[in-house]
Amino acid sequence: MKLKFDESVCNDTAGTGYVIMNCDGHMVLAGAKNIGHVSITIAECLALRDGYTLPKGWCKVLIGDSKVVIDCVNHLTASPWSIKLLIQDIMLLCSLCDDVACKHV
Repeated sequence: MKLKFDESVCNDTAGTGYVIMNCDGHMVLAGAKNIGHVSITIAECLALRDGYTLPKGWCKVLIGDSKVVIDCVNHLTASPWSIKLLIQDIMLLCSLCDDVACKHV
């Protein structure tokens, strides 16, 4: 499975979205929502966290464009205080999968 996630911030109002695709590239699930007034980094974390909707044990490739979030999930850098709890949530969800690869694009 592949999870692609992203955010959009315009005039201090943010929205998030994700798409989950199977190994054939077909969409399995997608979601989007308005999350109000948050920073870009928090919006990226929320988009990734919201994308974790698959059953336990499924492997995933996570793809996003936030280097900060991806580096935190890959343990390459310490989480900034503003997203520390969200990263902890994401890491817990990652632990439910057999295999997770997180890539920055």
